[in-house]
Amino acid sequence: KEATPVAPEVPAARTILFATPTCPNCRIACTYLDKAGIAYEKIMAADNPDLTNAYEVKQAPTLVVIKNGSVGKYAGAGAIKNSAAQ
Repeated sequence: KEATPVAPEVPAARTILFATPTCPNCRIACTYLDKAGIAYEKIMAADNPDLTNAYEVKQAPTLVVIKNGSVGKYAGAGAIKNSAAQ
């Protein structure tokens, strides 16, 4: 009997900022999130290709918000600023 593949576990809540080391908009996005008091993990996209691909991140900065099993994605500093204001 073949083993049934197990879906990767989705955390109940996690906020990840995908960034690159030289991106000025990534630094701006960090400022928005910090001022809004939002806790997040900053991950370098190039250093984490599996995670970057799993969340289909195409540009930096991209904020991925996982809450109650649903995933929200905000690409670009403007979209991240708007999400932080909510």
